[in-house]
Amino acid sequence: LVLGATSLAMTACIWPFLGGDPAMRPVVSKATAAIDGRGAHLIITYAICGFGYIIPATFLPTIAHEVIANPAVFGCLWPAFGVTAAASTIFASRYFAHLSPRMVLAGGQVVMALGVLTPVLFRGVGPLLFEALCVGGSFMVVTMAGIQEAQRLAGSGASRLIGALSAAFAVGQLAGPLVIALIAGHFANTFLMPSLFGAGLLCASALSLYRAEFVAVPMQTCSEN
Repeated sequence: LVLGATSLAMTACIWPFLGGDPAMRPVVSKATAAIDGRGAHLIITYAICGFGYIIPATFLPTIAHEVIANPAVFGCLWPAFGVTAAASTIFASRYFAHLSPRMVLAGGQVVMALGVLTPVLFRGVGPLLFEALCVGGSFMVVTMAGIQEAQRLAGSGASRLIGALSAAFAVGQLAGPLVIALIAGHFANTFLMPSLFGAGLLCASALSLYRAEFVAVPMQTCSEN
């Protein structure tokens, strides 16, 4: 609530200065006027990333507290999460540069799904650490790959698509806690069904990206020939 009120107050302060000078307004060309089917597909897969990511990102301490009583122990999960997130960008840029952004995005979603699913199927510190490493090590890579794929699809007009991706990710992040809140009282394990649902969505999204990379392109080539 405090952060929301602060954001509204700052928005009110800067609002009079937004769009006042026509020379400062961005020029919208035909390249940024519309998002085609490939862009829409990317937006949907990116929203799913936001949904899958936010479950452990929000509730990792709660899940850990159910397994480990000592906060000094499960508190170490967050540094592991953060260090892995920082290292993943360097690792991906060095070892995944030869792959298409779409395939890096698909692989990141599979790794994220493993992280989301493991701690609700297996109990203990090990599964929780595995979740922190998988989700922490994939969400930044997914973000990088999504932006790179948007630039590949839209070229110089990618700003509109990247903006839509950011909004879609935020929608997924908002939906995750709401889904958990809606079904929390219907199951003994509060996080089991949302985690299963999130992991299933991530795997389905990764499969759709894989098909778009290796199935749709050859079919299009055949039709053109």
